Amino acid sequence: MPDTAPPRWKAAVSAWLGLFPLLVLAEFLLVPRLTAVPSVLRLALLSAALVAAMTYAVSPATERLLRPWLTRSPETESS
Repeated sequence: MPDTAPPRWKAAVSAWLGLFPLLVLAEFLLVPRLTAVPSVLRLALLSAALVAAMTYAVSPATERLLRPWLTRSPETESS
């Protein structure tokens, strides 16, 4: 089976499935502790932390879990 990229909509769903729980956790665990930090700095810190988490932990795990669905060909999906 050739190693091809999944359709964009599948990549978007996969990214959202990883990002949404991460955003919820950040909202409940990090944001309340950073209220004294100026908003621009707070956003910079949060975005850096979330991008790192997505890149090194969440995206690889999501991709591994969803690999069968992501790599399924359109011909096999309809049957």
